[in-house]
Amino acid sequence: MKSKRLIELLQNLDPSGEINVTTGGYAITHVDRLEGYYDGPGIYLQDGRFVIDDQDDKIVIHTIDAEDFIWDEDGDYSKIDLKIRYGKEDRLKSFQKFSEDFKRFHKQSIEEHTFQVLKKIQEGYWICQHLSDRGKYWGIFYVKSGHDFKRENGRDIYKDCNENQQTLCQGDVMALKESGFFEEIESKDYIHWRLKLLAP
Repeated sequence: MKSKRLIELLQNLDPSGEINVTTGGYAITHVDRLEGYYDGPGIYLQDGRFVIDDQDDKIVIHTIDAEDFIWDEDGDYSKIDLKIRYGKEDRLKSFQKFSEDFKRFHKQSIEEHTFQVLKKIQEGYWICQHLSDRGKYWGIFYVKSGHDFKRENGRDIYKDCNENQQTLCQGDVMALKESGFFEEIESKDYIHWRLKLLAP
């Protein structure tokens, strides 16, 4: 379906634009225009045919269900409003169980990844992030200690950085930021993370 047809259908159904839109049990979070190949081909109906297309641009309507929402809220389901006539208690019990499962999994994941990060430090790796990326969950990498700096494009970078660096996986980043065992130290153009128990 073309975007202009979708807009026409929505305007015909709700000229005021005040009715909430749902997509089969999922809430709409945002809309993107993406290249056809990005994150899998676009899928749509056109002239009675089912089309799978990775060549043409597509508009993607992103959605989220209740469990993913609870996940994104770190297990907190207090922001879910149940405006339903039947089954409210059952849904609340389901959300509570998912919340408990998430918190248990999250705690276990941080513990496991903390050991992985400590193992890398023991093997002689530094954990680094450029100062311009401070506070972000990306751009954090392991690099073997002992690498010297060189100046490039007005900032310090590690020599042979591209060959020796390893990007932290999401679990390692969570352990770094949430376990409470690591602290940030500024050095030149970088942040270094170290174990808090280590001497300066």
